[in-house]
Amino acid sequence: MGKIESRLRYSIVIFSLIIILRDVVGFPIPDVGILIVSAMIMTFLSYVELVYFLFFLFPLTCGIPGYIMLVGYILLFFKRKNISFLQIIPVLLIFIIDIFDEALSNDPGTLTGILSFISFCGIFFFFLNDKKRINYDIPQMIWFFGFGTAFTFFVIFYNMLQQYNIYYILAGMARSGALGVEGNDVAEMKGHLAMNSNTIAYYAVCCISSVLALKNNYKAKFMVPLLCFILACGLLTLSRTFILCTFLIGIYYYMISSKAERKKIIISSILGLIVFFGLYYDKIVLLSAGFVDRANDANMSTAGGRTELFYLYNEAWLSSLWYIFLGVGVVNHFPELGVYNAMHCGLQQIWVCLGVTGFLIFFYEIICFFKKYKNRNMILNSIPFVITLIFDQSIQFLNPYPLMLPIMVALLVYKEGWVIRHK
Repeated sequence: MGKIESRLRYSIVIFSLIIILRDVVGFPIPDVGILIVSAMIMTFLSYVELVYFLFFLFPLTCGIPGYIMLVGYILLFFKRKNISFLQIIPVLLIFIIDIFDEALSNDPGTLTGILSFISFCGIFFFFLNDKKRINYDIPQMIWFFGFGTAFTFFVIFYNMLQQYNIYYILAGMARSGALGVEGNDVAEMKGHLAMNSNTIAYYAVCCISSVLALKNNYKAKFMVPLLCFILACGLLTLSRTFILCTFLIGIYYYMISSKAERKKIIISSILGLIVFFGLYYDKIVLLSAGFVDRANDANMSTAGGRTELFYLYNEAWLSSLWYIFLGVGVVNHFPELGVYNAMHCGLQQIWVCLGVTGFLIFFYEIICFFKKYKNRNMILNSIPFVITLIFDQSIQFLNPYPLMLPIMVALLVYKEGWVIRHK
């Protein structure tokens, strides 16, 4: 992983132990306590250390106070010497749009929600438009994101195994509710690291595709165990989109490997599968049966009801000129439109929540980003982003707010441009 300041290492260990005490041991630690500790840690870290620490925290935002990202966002500005207007303008515009959209809401939690949303949105554009990097490097940032993802999955599945044995999980127990809390009860998510199955699969897809791009930067002994664990967690969700994206990631890894490496990949994959099947045959059969059942679901033709939701949300969005141009609002769009379930298309959520205006802001920023960092291997370097974006079209993007972060992480692979195709 290269040289890491001991201060940062100790900060991550301390924060991880606090989460383990709360979520694994069951020691009652209030959100305000975690917020205070994280704020103290981030205050004493240098700017570079703060960047790495935030990337470690990104996956943990499924169960830590959202205000931690707000504090982190503010500290980035205090500790960063030179701030670009491009890091501020898109966030300011989106903030103005959402304030107008939410102005008539009577929900007392709306202001809190807006602040939380803007902090995540701010971090998204902060790193997307950060022209000058001061001593930090993108591979390190992605490594910390990978470790944060693995730690989050460890806590969630540890708690799952305390409730259900492995056979229940393989049979599809990890498909419903909030994984990582008692009884998978969504109402109990607050104050615990917990994700639904689609969010786990989404973070896994982003992490695997992005970390694989580091293969020429770090030794495989660090990478293989990390990716194998994250891959296993993704498979346990029985996500059909995850299987598709994993297949695409496999093709991507093959493309960025040399001829000698490709032979090793094929041989090691065959041998690994033989050994794995020999040791865990009964478990693999059970997991495979779960995927077969999912493939034969009656809702397969509607992508789990997603096409119906896509139509209903578009119909509601087109019912008002205000909605069309400025959107419904990010925080309260679900109760405002009254559709029976949350929308499951990341891009659609942008134009529904922020209107054509907000959609064009995101579109313009992404296009400018790709033009700015154009390189000779741009197609290969963009694959982690494309794969992550594909998965995001089966879930949300703006709300829940942490779902913005994997897209930004995958874009950083393109920004770094380190993937070199071997002939």
